[in-house]
Amino acid sequence: MCGCLEQMPVVSRADCTEMEVEETWTIEKNSDGGDRLTMKLTEADVSFDECEGNDLASYIEAEFPGREVEDYLADSCRGPEQEFLSMYGYRKALIA
Repeated sequence: MCGCLEQMPVVSRADCTEMEVEETWTIEKNSDGGDRLTMKLTEADVSFDECEGNDLASYIEAEFPGREVEDYLADSCRGPEQEFLSMYGYRKALIA
């Protein structure tokens, strides 16, 4: 997730994902006879896991006490969706 909570849309639920990264680096002395080293990333393994079974709101509240996550969650997205669309002069309608 990249971005600030304040800039994200209102949602009813968001899952949390943690990354586990394993990297292998190779460091070699340059062949020119000097003291310089070359460092190269030779392997990277990235996996994504759930945040200990928590949704995003629970995770943020545990990591950052006092952060008001509930302001960005809604029981239903219908109200916030209509509010957002109306800010730009749009209205949601079903086309038959």
